[in-house]
Amino acid sequence: MEVAKRAYERVMEWIAATSSVQVQTNSFFIDRGTTWEPPPQGWLKCNFDSSFHSDSEHSGLGWIVRWDHKGAYIDSDFAHIEGIHSSLQAEASAFLQALQMVWVKGWRNVWFEGDCLPLVNIVNMKKENIELASLLEDVRYWMSKLPNCSLGFINRERNSAADKIAKYAY
Repeated sequence: MEVAKRAYERVMEWIAATSSVQVQTNSFFIDRGTTWEPPPQGWLKCNFDSSFHSDSEHSGLGWIVRWDHKGAYIDSDFAHIEGIHSSLQAEASAFLQALQMVWVKGWRNVWFEGDCLPLVNIVNMKKENIELASLLEDVRYWMSKLPNCSLGFINRERNSAADKIAKYAY
């Protein structure tokens, strides 16, 4: 029931974020929330983000791994990379770095979250994207090495820890 409730809340959050219509369900308004939510029992949660500025071709990437209902910290890291041409490419690079780090650490049940809805849709709907090309191929390869992983979208407020790490890396 808890997982179903979270899934419902995520769908309603997505509708609210992508629609100009205010969402109302069962006479109460959906709270988009600003606090991090824990993963399901037995899973880790990895939030990732990037810091990209269009006037430069580099980006800061950051990710943080937590678990349990209190969000106990496990690990985090960052990277500064060159040759980035868009915010979408930066977000995909952050996700790829997080995937690789999680695999190297031996963690297998991981719920990834990022605040870039276009990336989440491209990955989850198995879409092709010329801008991401080989980067997307790498993301899919590393996801296949983690068969118990998922990628979800969260709003920027709930991704603030990863955002701060990415800004530091930039």
